[in-house]
Amino acid sequence: MMNSNQPETENQLLKEFCNFVDAKQVAPSASVEPKIMQMVEHDLYPSQWLVFIKLFFIESFAGGATLFVCPQFGFGFGEHNTLIHALHEALTPFLFYITCGFFFVFLGAALSGLLLSYDEIRSIKRSKYIYYVLYSLIASLIFFTLGAEILLLSTTAWVLGSIMGNSCGFELVSRIRIVLFVPH
Repeated sequence: MMNSNQPETENQLLKEFCNFVDAKQVAPSASVEPKIMQMVEHDLYPSQWLVFIKLFFIESFAGGATLFVCPQFGFGFGEHNTLIHALHEALTPFLFYITCGFFFVFLGAALSGLLLSYDEIRSIKRSKYIYYVLYSLIASLIFFTLGAEILLLSTTAWVLGSIMGNSCGFELVSRIRIVLFVPH
């Protein structure tokens, strides 16, 4: 349905644009330009530490949510889960803990790939694998601090699984976002 004011509005917009183009150039003051440049630089190159903190909170929230479904190291909020017990029986303990680590981290990593801006994703491109390892070690340390039973072999498998979950979740979602939504 066409608005009866539409041609008038388009003419008005065109007239305003022409006035803008024909207007005398006005240069910003010397004090404004560095502030604008600083704002642009801050937006294009966000602090890696702030991005890592953001990642940590997104992943921690999602990881906490997974504890309702899948207990980690005997620590969880959910009740008896037949799927988890079936997996535990079907897999070797090492593969089971890899699966648990993967599942615990995958959701948060995928959410991070959705919630971070393109510039934030780009800013951590070179150091994201270090973050994956650090997050996995910190998460297992948090479990230990909360009283979870942690053994070296199960923790090693869990950390490997969580590194894979981080890599798969974050890479998959962030790449899909870039392919689908960033103009090429």
